[in-house]
Amino acid sequence: MKYFFIALLFVCLSCSSVETIPSKKTIVYVDMVADLFHYGHVAFLSRAKKAGDYLIVGVHSDEDVIKYKRKPILTMLERSKVVSACKYVDEVITNAPLKVTEDFLKKYNIDIVIHGDDINEQTKQDFYGDVEKLGKLKLISYTTGISTTDILRRVESYFIENPNNLPLGKYTELYHLFINLLQTRLASEITQDKPVDEI
Repeated sequence: MKYFFIALLFVCLSCSSVETIPSKKTIVYVDMVADLFHYGHVAFLSRAKKAGDYLIVGVHSDEDVIKYKRKPILTMLERSKVVSACKYVDEVITNAPLKVTEDFLKKYNIDIVIHGDDINEQTKQDFYGDVEKLGKLKLISYTTGISTTDILRRVESYFIENPNNLPLGKYTELYHLFINLLQTRLASEITQDKPVDEI
């Protein structure tokens, strides 16, 4: 019996001294504008995180965003700080490139690139063509019912319906110009019925 306990002690000590090799983490990457961060962004990041163990979020620069859509309301630094505060995000890359290349994937050891399934084929090829060829692109469901564009439209409608809340004052010429601009823009967007880009 004495030898049994000695053998057991030896096995326990031997096991504790052997370093266990950690399993490789699956690194997930998403890139986004993240302007006026909202629950749609949070839901997207939550789903992206479930695809792996470590989530990296690339935030595009103001200059790059202007090339394909409107200028963001918040600066890249402001957007990056909000994204980094999200509990699903492990790392943020600022000035993230619009086109995700194989070299970029290797630099950050990225295993999977996630994007919303609302992306059109041309954009997918332009920005994620290399990733798709490598079999590392995964599209996930798009959160409907909320978007940055929708929030901007709500703000515009709010000031049209509540003109007294405008800091410009109700009876100034500037006020009338502002209201006319908002009404024209809203009418234009409604008639164009543009698809909304979630990210």
